Amino acid sequence: MDAVEEVDRGELIEWLAAYVRHAQESADMVAACLKQWQRVLGIDPTGQYPPLFLVELGAILRIAHWQQSDALAPLAEEFPPACELLAALVDRLADDPSTLFGQVTVERCPLMSRVVTLWHSNCSWYGPQELGTDFLIRYGDVGELQRLLASFVFDHRNLILKGEFHEQIE
Repeated sequence: MDAVEEVDRGELIEWLAAYVRHAQESADMVAACLKQWQRVLGIDPTGQYPPLFLVELGAILRIAHWQQSDALAPLAEEFPPACELLAALVDRLADDPSTLFGQVTVERCPLMSRVVTLWHSNCSWYGPQELGTDFLIRYGDVGELQRLLASFVFDHRNLILKGEFHEQIE
């Protein structure tokens, strides 16, 4: 196996690991939402929900998070307000729940497909794991990014001593 194949395999593994982390995060958000619905609305938390409903609910919750965050709002620009998306999903569940059962595929989960694509292309794959939130990465003016980072480090140079944070030295 040559070096190119090894890099491609490594990148694929990283991408798959990021996708799994994203799916786990979405599942955690959905579980928290269902618990909240149970508490506020009295909905049975042990009830059976169609798989596609849960996947699309995860996408809507992620979109809502993006829409509420100034830093992540650019990711949500192409979507209607999350409350409208949620209302449409609940209407779909009420009108014909059979459309939400069956195999989960990219074609059958258009919101999650778009969310994953946007997240994968624009966010740090390790942001949620390392920072506890999505972290938007814009590959724009690298020189400007370097200038800002250098300025930040210089401005906080008194806080950084031997790799640890200490009280600022006057």
